[in-house]
Amino acid sequence: MENCGFGWQNRVLDATLVASAQTDLMPVENLRNTSGAASMGWRCPRNVAVLTLSLPQAGAFRVFSLHRTNLMPSAVLAVSASLA
Repeated sequence: MENCGFGWQNRVLDATLVASAQTDLMPVENLRNTSGAASMGWRCPRNVAVLTLSLPQAGAFRVFSLHRTNLMPSAVLAVSASLA
């Protein structure tokens, strides 16, 4: 696990990522990088997408953020968490 620019642990780096949709050139696994480059992002070809992060162990999420997105003002973000 590495620290991102804000000093928080980037939990995406050690999570299993699953997306409901992705493009061939920008798959969800691209989110597992430390550079944050827009060219290495995840792109969904649909208007609705689901991103699931499965962590190897339970951990605290103090901050959740989306960076460099092109979400429309009508976009909806729903977050849920559970222990299996």
